[in-house]
Amino acid sequence: MKRNLLMALLAMLGAGSASALNPYAYGLNATVSDDAGSVEVTYNLNDAAESVTIAFLNGTNTVLTVDGTTDAGPNTAYIIASDLPKDTDLSWKVIVNGTVVASPVQHGDGKRFYHPAGVDVDVNPASPYFGRAYVTEAMLTSNSTYESATTGQGVYVFDPTLKPLLNADGNQGFKGGMTPTQKFTGTTTNSYDPRRIRISKDGRVFVTRQSVGVSPLFEINPADLNADFTPVFKDFVFNSENWELADADGNFMAAPNCGFALKGEGENLKVAMHSANKNGAAYAYGGFRCDEYDLGTATEWTTASSRKFDAISGKYAINYMGINLEYDNEGGIWFSQYRGTPKDTEPALVHVNAEGVEDYKNTTIVLRQGAIRYNHDFTKLAI
Repeated sequence: MKRNLLMALLAMLGAGSASALNPYAYGLNATVSDDAGSVEVTYNLNDAAESVTIAFLNGTNTVLTVDGTTDAGPNTAYIIASDLPKDTDLSWKVIVNGTVVASPVQHGDGKRFYHPAGVDVDVNPASPYFGRAYVTEAMLTSNSTYESATTGQGVYVFDPTLKPLLNADGNQGFKGGMTPTQKFTGTTTNSYDPRRIRISKDGRVFVTRQSVGVSPLFEINPADLNADFTPVFKDFVFNSENWELADADGNFMAAPNCGFALKGEGENLKVAMHSANKNGAAYAYGGFRCDEYDLGTATEWTTASSRKFDAISGKYAINYMGINLEYDNEGGIWFSQYRGTPKDTEPALVHVNAEGVEDYKNTTIVLRQGAIRYNHDFTKLAI
């Protein structure tokens, strides 16, 4: 039950540098002086860099480059305004170079959680929260060696140097107005709440719940982590007999979440959710289903799902604790689950193509928590 979250965060951020992390800049800001004689550029480095260049561009053409300082932490550079072209729309960027190494290097002592059900990192360089890491703690513990000993279940957030962000009480962990459950309603079965957390390409942060009678998907405002998380599923009819949520016409909307994935951004954002109703929590194939929602830019969903992945619904899934989903880059989706002894009816890994047809099933690989992710350009798949 007890698990360490050591290199998972750093592996998602990239390969290590000669010291600790792959260096990058975050917290970028540019301010023109009162007399418009200079531009002050400030940025933070997660670690010392080999070189830093501040580049000003007119479209794709570079019009000026200035060397920046390379120290870890906050840095400031001053640019003489007269060195920049007048009456021209300019953009700017900070280019950071570090020593190339073959593998990640551990930074500090890592972060320890009792049941980290989800982890994600904002890897969008244009995001004001670039490098921020999110972890869901899904079970209670009073053991002081864990990051979550004080606040318990909730969402834990770290800056790019893995320094924890604190809630309004001055402690780690954010609950977003939720009251996380420890057991499914009327049972002694662990519910693992909150569950998974994912960040879309355009920086929207979503977290799921494996709790009964509530929205299984919430959106977190990264600019105000103390605010209540926003439920995505609203105006639903709750069926207490099977724990499913339905729309006003009785169509299935969602159920307690096992795993989910995001694809695209903006109006093209899609959400895939693998759910377990009451039967699924009792380890029955028929209690599981996988649905997709064309969420786009909307913040709420009040109707039936856009489509169901029939190839991985009502079969294969048998252990709600270790289910994960991951979109490929062609419209298909991977399903993985915790299987110590996989078999044809209970594989650990399945792929469904863009047409919804199963085209791969693995009955030999042994997966524990079933975690699966692509890297940013879909050239590598980590399981």
